[in-house]
Amino acid sequence: MPKRVKVLLIAMTIAGLGIFVSLAFIGGGSAGCTTPEAIVEVFPDCNESVFQQSYVQVVLANGYRAELALNNQPIPLDEITTDRGGEDIAGAAPNRYRFQPGVGKTFEALLPNQNCVAVTYWPIASGMEEAREFRWCFRAA
Repeated sequence: MPKRVKVLLIAMTIAGLGIFVSLAFIGGGSAGCTTPEAIVEVFPDCNESVFQQSYVQVVLANGYRAELALNNQPIPLDEITTDRGGEDIAGAAPNRYRFQPGVGKTFEALLPNQNCVAVTYWPIASGMEEAREFRWCFRAA
């Protein structure tokens, strides 16, 4: 076999292994969260790997409000984007709470390796007296 072909095969093998390792680290390996009934979805999912500039999000069932903390640091409400999942119902509470790290915010990027989010949520009708907390962790690279 010519030397050029051997070098090309070795280079392709190394590149393929590099891509495989990168995908395994960045995308997936998620065990998935088992959330309380009031929480419809979290992102990133439990134990998932994302980039450091990824957002953090929680989607609640209708009739709940929430506050977020990332790595034990409360996220101010003016840094959280909220919406009602596309519905435009006058006076309805938001059910999607999203924090996007960035310049001038509490976090400019997610921390390398482990990050943990705590969402404190409560039924609007009952108020903070019935607040509960759910925590989950994920990795950032």
